Amino acid sequence: MAIGMFLSQSLGNLPTTHSSRMLIVTWLIFAFIVGTAYRGNLTAFLTIPKYPPKIDTLEQLADSKSRAKFRPNSTTFYQYFQESELSSFRRVYQRSDLLPSVTDGLREVMLNHAAYFQERLNMDLEIARHYPSMKERSKLYIARENVMPGFAAWMVPKDAPYMDNVNKVIRAARESGLLQKWTEDVMRYEKRQIFLEQLKETTEMTEGTNATIAQIEGNLALTVVHLQGPLILLVLGLGMASLIFVMEVIVEFSFRRVLAKRHK
Repeated sequence: MAIGMFLSQSLGNLPTTHSSRMLIVTWLIFAFIVGTAYRGNLTAFLTIPKYPPKIDTLEQLADSKSRAKFRPNSTTFYQYFQESELSSFRRVYQRSDLLPSVTDGLREVMLNHAAYFQERLNMDLEIARHYPSMKERSKLYIARENVMPGFAAWMVPKDAPYMDNVNKVIRAARESGLLQKWTEDVMRYEKRQIFLEQLKETTEMTEGTNATIAQIEGNLALTVVHLQGPLILLVLGLGMASLIFVMEVIVEFSFRRVLAKRHK
């Protein structure tokens, strides 16, 4: 029976004992799940094109043949790569060049598949400023790994007695994701302002423009303003339910009084 089910053949006469039936049902569920998963993976493997792997780490960039591009005023990155004792940083520095502007760096990335180094948030803003079209922006990719990790800090006097409390607040803000949330909100607002400024120079506001703005803003977090409709419906529903309940109580009380009078 197991071989017949595996080959999609008829089972014939089903067993009569409960243990055999439970075994067949279990095998049917297992064969269905495994067969569906295998068929889906095989279909995806045969139909989805295989793209070249993206460079997300500095080790991958060092092992590749891509050249690194820096701006002359980005001395922190350039000096860090030059003075580092790690082989990956040294190898990237040996294939590095200086470019006069951000536009030249982004152009080198698109045309020559080079790697351009800049602070992550500024890089995101520069891409939105110089390449407003989503088609052009899709050709640029920001790696996931931070070459030089940043830290959150607050300027306080030396040996301040409240230093531990400040560190706890900063640690809680970082661990809860507030810093990332604030950063995303600021970046979303700046991208929207850049797009609106570019739009005023080219065309007028249309329905397609509003759709593009929504696409730039991404998925916004729902607030009380967005949930006004459900909240109003909830209040109305609760009010109507309370009114119906009071009316039922009144009707029941009146009905009992009428019955009591009739019995008297």
